[in-house]
Amino acid sequence: MLQPFIPLYEGFLTYGGIDVRTMEAMAQGLYESLDMDYISHGPMFIDYLAKELDAYGVPVILPPGGLGCHLNAGAFVPDMPHNQYPAAAVGTALYIISGIRGMERGTVSEQREPDGSERYAELELQRLAVPRRVFTSVTDQVCC
Repeated sequence: MLQPFIPLYEGFLTYGGIDVRTMEAMAQGLYESLDMDYISHGPMFIDYLAKELDAYGVPVILPPGGLGCHLNAGAFVPDMPHNQYPAAAVGTALYIISGIRGMERGTVSEQREPDGSERYAELELQRLAVPRRVFTSVTDQVCC
């Protein structure tokens, strides 16, 4: 149905237009983004991750949000001053030790004051996102 529009917007495949595989992947993503069962899995897995980490004594923010599990980086390094960027330090250590990449949500993420001085964050957090397509649950398994 959309095939006649490909040359108009992307060019012919013979000279650098978008390839069919990429278009199929984009279409699949659109279909999945409209599937309520599929998109509800993200928040469920984030909730599961946060509760499991909390059960192990890892300082997390509860209840978790829908974008990721937030580690309380300030609790990891309670004596580290804001000007040494606790959330960034925890994120760096997490990556060096485990290869897990998080996102600093603390002082480094804050906008500076108009005079150029730093605005210290109230919370020093490290966000762990849960990428789609890398998880499953027992309830997703099909039984014979």
